[in-house]
Amino acid sequence: MVIRSATLADAASGELNRHLIGGKAHGLARLLHAGVDVPPFFVLPPSGGPEDAVAAFEGSGWRRVAVRSSALAEDGAELSFAGMFESVLGVQDAEGLRRAIETCRASGSSPRISAYLKQNGLPPTPVAVVVQQMVEGEVSGVMFTTDPMDPDRTLMSAAWGLCEGVVQGSVPCDTIHVDAAGDVEFQLADKDLAISLVDGVPTEVPVPIASQAEPCLSADVARELSALGSQLEDALGGPQDVEWTWTGRLVILQARPITQAIPRGRKLLWDNSNIIESYCGLTSPLTYTFASRAYTIVYQLFCAVMGVDRATIQANNGVFPRMIGLVRGRIYYNLDAWYTVVSLLPGYRWNRAFMEEMMGVSEAGGDRGEDDTPGLLDRLGDLGQLLGLVLRMALRTVRLDKDVVRFTDTFEAAVAPYRGDRIEGMDPHALLDAYGDLERRLLWAWHTPIVNDFFVMIFFGLLKKLSAGWVDETSALHNSLLAGEGGMESTAPTVDALRLAAAIRDEHEVNGLFTSGLSDEDVDREARRFGWLAEALDDWIERYGDRCTDELKLEMPTFRQEPVRLVTILRGYVSGRPMDPSNFGTEERKVRAAAEAEVDAALSGWRARVFGWVLRMARTRVRDRENLRFLRTRIFG
Repeated sequence: MVIRSATLADAASGELNRHLIGGKAHGLARLLHAGVDVPPFFVLPPSGGPEDAVAAFEGSGWRRVAVRSSALAEDGAELSFAGMFESVLGVQDAEGLRRAIETCRASGSSPRISAYLKQNGLPPTPVAVVVQQMVEGEVSGVMFTTDPMDPDRTLMSAAWGLCEGVVQGSVPCDTIHVDAAGDVEFQLADKDLAISLVDGVPTEVPVPIASQAEPCLSADVARELSALGSQLEDALGGPQDVEWTWTGRLVILQARPITQAIPRGRKLLWDNSNIIESYCGLTSPLTYTFASRAYTIVYQLFCAVMGVDRATIQANNGVFPRMIGLVRGRIYYNLDAWYTVVSLLPGYRWNRAFMEEMMGVSEAGGDRGEDDTPGLLDRLGDLGQLLGLVLRMALRTVRLDKDVVRFTDTFEAAVAPYRGDRIEGMDPHALLDAYGDLERRLLWAWHTPIVNDFFVMIFFGLLKKLSAGWVDETSALHNSLLAGEGGMESTAPTVDALRLAAAIRDEHEVNGLFTSGLSDEDVDREARRFGWLAEALDDWIERYGDRCTDELKLEMPTFRQEPVRLVTILRGYVSGRPMDPSNFGTEERKVRAAAEAEVDAALSGWRARVFGWVLRMARTRVRDRENLRFLRTRIFG
């Protein structure tokens, strides 16, 4: 006995017993009931004899058929078994049909199916067989009616020839997205191969050169397919994974529920264009946890510094832990949370564009859809807040130099009890107490670095604007004017290492040790025999031992943890071309001097005085930012 597609089409919603026809046939029945163009087919139940199918085939008038398994557990809402059962295409005679039915049924007991069933706690599954008229489309593909990675769009993969090449991943495919507005986005592949029937056998064939780089699906057909996908979601009760082909019209070959979870709700925008400087590449969960805690604290302080009242900060306390996120092992800014924080700042509705540019969240601004037409009283209130902020920040800039000195002294006093090996013998509870003490005395007192960073953004922005508007809009003059600034802790480790390398080079015996063929570990051990050198190495480690590449990632070993790395660097300096530490930064100072001469030639009078004040403030604030960042490095260590 076989069950014909006409019978299935009459069954309400394809409700014919799934245990009789299997999952794939059940899906085809539902497509038929929804009025979709599906190639005619019949189903051989698990208990049916092959001769029933042969008789039905010979009476159908079909030239070729596709024979597909339709296991009872297949194409379910939770488990799809996609690609795990066998299909045989291009069958054109009785003997071929018998072999194809045997192949499909045998696949139900294959090792991979048995393992999959066992893994998911399912019993053995009987296999029905679908025999379907073969449609040889010009273009074929797969459609996710809802893209799991972007639920607002439809996702399609399309290739020349039969759908088998797309499903198996054996031919290059165009990737096509269609959004709700009907906008189509193509990512074209070099489609040099296709699957076609050659003497009734699916075979890889070359694609004509003229067609390889052309879209294999037009935008209009992509829209039609996307619209059909929406209809299928409504008819079948959810997002579908659809196989289709195009023969001058769209033909649906099969559909199954998408088993991958589809994200719903508010869309988040992630960006790492700034934070990647601190957290490059993959980051450990430990580092992310610590960084998230630090951001939570520091940006509550930032809001307080900017004049946001305590009640507003507490009302939004759920936002601050979301300012960064760990996405596939990498740290990103959550721009939705950043934008919310920006909107809390005083005078935001008067100064929105500047605040967004300062915080780098203007791209997220367009997604919130908030009311931007406040009343007059609201705007006057915001203006008062903005003027208050300007006054407070003006007072802070007057005393900021003293605040930086005071904060540095506070920092040194806070870390002094934990220098050297003093934490090595602490039990876990004592370590937690120590961490809490440092967090209270430093992280919760991080106001000065925050204020300084704020003024870096202000004065750097002003310097950039004045340089372009008053001197030369075509150059990066503002960067050149900031080059070669002295007094920065960030350059001290390199300068002191160069001085130490020069001292090693001047001592014949020590120079021979550092240029020998010994390993770095052996050189480090032997160097300790020279008292002055051992003291110099230990002193460098004590002062700069917390510096390293990716120093804010706790999983990265520092010089303090691996002192031999200093020897590796020193050996490179000693063996290389001698460098005079006093000349370090010479090229930067030349660039700076040339930029200053350009400014002197272009400006005079009040403009020169204003520009000079802005430049001095920018240089001071950038210098202090670098030195305060070195303190941050030390507290991470």
